[in-house]
Amino acid sequence: MTHSDERLHGFSVTRILPAGPSKVFSYFTDEEKFARWFVVSGYLTPAARLSLDAQPGGLIEGVMVSESDGSEIPFELRYGTIDPPTTVEFRFPDSAENVTMALVDLNEGRTQLTYQNEGLPPETRAEAVAGVGVMLDALESALSESRRHAFERSEVMASDNIRESIENAKQYLSEHPDEARYTDQPATAVIEDGLRCRVEYADGAVVVTDMPTGVGGENSAPSPGWLARAALASCDATLIAMRAAELSIPLQSLEVTVDSESDDRGLLGMDDAVPAGPLSSRILVRIVAEGVDPQRLRDLVEWADRHSPVSDAVRRAVPTAVVVESE
Repeated sequence: MTHSDERLHGFSVTRILPAGPSKVFSYFTDEEKFARWFVVSGYLTPAARLSLDAQPGGLIEGVMVSESDGSEIPFELRYGTIDPPTTVEFRFPDSAENVTMALVDLNEGRTQLTYQNEGLPPETRAEAVAGVGVMLDALESALSESRRHAFERSEVMASDNIRESIENAKQYLSEHPDEARYTDQPATAVIEDGLRCRVEYADGAVVVTDMPTGVGGENSAPSPGWLARAALASCDATLIAMRAAELSIPLQSLEVTVDSESDDRGLLGMDDAVPAGPLSSRILVRIVAEGVDPQRLRDLVEWADRHSPVSDAVRRAVPTAVVVESE
C-alpha cells in the first residue's frame, strides 16, 4: 500500500514490506542490497560502483547506469541519523532536502516503512513521488525475492531432515522389528455441554467438536465427521510430503482436499439400510513440482495414499471392540 501526503516542500509515502525491520534496514546499509532498490526508470545502480559508509555523516557515493545506452549519472549522499532497525536518514549535499526512512514492526515478517521527504522544491514534487514509487517497488520486489529464496532453502533443509529421519527409522526398525508394533495414544472425548465434546491429548492439546443446530448442537466447533475428513486430508498430505522427501522430489506446493456425501437418515437411525458414515468420498490432490514428470507425481500420490494410516483405516475393515463401563 502506498499513500502520499503532500506537504509544504516535501511529501511522505507509506509502504508495507514483506520482511521484518532488521531485514529491511540492511537494504540501507549494505552495498549489494542498496543497489537492488536505489534505481530510477531506465537506470540501475551497479553494486560494484557503489560505496557506503554506514555511520552518521558517512558518505554514500555511486553511479547510476542507463540500461539503454550505458550513460552514467554520478550521485552523492550522506547519512544523517542511523538508529537500527527503526530509522535511517539521508541528506543531500548542497541542498536542504533530507529523507528519513522510519520502520515500524508489524510482526509476522512485515514492516511499515514511511518515506518522509523534507525540503524538496514544490515544482519537482510530482516527479520525485513517481521516482520514489519506483524505488520502493524495487525494494519490495527484492525483499519478496529474498523471502522466497529463504523459504526454498528452508524447504530443502526440511526435506533433507525428513529424508534422514525416515532412513534412520527404517534402519532402526530393520534391526529391532519387535519394536515396530505398539499401542497408539488413546483419544478420550468428554461431553461438556449439549453435544459439544472436548478431546484431550496426552501433552495437553485439545480438540473440540460440536454438531449442527439442526440436530441439537450449537455449531460452535467442527463436527466429528469434518475432523475425520481433516484427518484423512492431513494424513495423506503428510505421507505425500514424506515420500517426496524420501525420493528427493522438491515440492513447490501441495494441497489435499477431502469431501464426501452423506445421508443423515443413517446418523439418526431412521433406516438401517442407510450407512451412518459417508456414502462416498473423494480425495483431491493439487501438487506442483517443477520439472517432475506428471506420472511420477501420480505414482507418488498413490503410494502415499496406500501407506496413509488414516486412509487405510477408512478403507479397511479394522477390528473394533466396543467396551461399556457403567456405574
